[in-house]
Amino acid sequence: MALIKVKLNTGSPVEKIVWNHESDIMLLSITHQSIDGSENKHIVAYLSSVLDMPKENVSIIDIDDDCKIIEFENDLSSIKEKIFRFNNPLALS
Repeated sequence: MALIKVKLNTGSPVEKIVWNHESDIMLLSITHQSIDGSENKHIVAYLSSVLDMPKENVSIIDIDDDCKIIEFENDLSSIKEKIFRFNNPLALS
């Protein structure tokens, strides 16, 4: 299980996910606008799709202005690996 701090950018023209190695947080941009927390369902759906895991394995547990704490059933190293593979689809296995 991993607890990850996620810096969120809503209303972005494109959706993307990046791991910031310097600050050790996930950077997430989504096209959905932030309206009274309605983006949370979109975030869970997007992350479960990108990280290839069931939605039930992704839980938003804390919210702080532009950051969220998200709990994943997977371990941190596998999440980082999946983000890398998502952003580098031609990378060798």
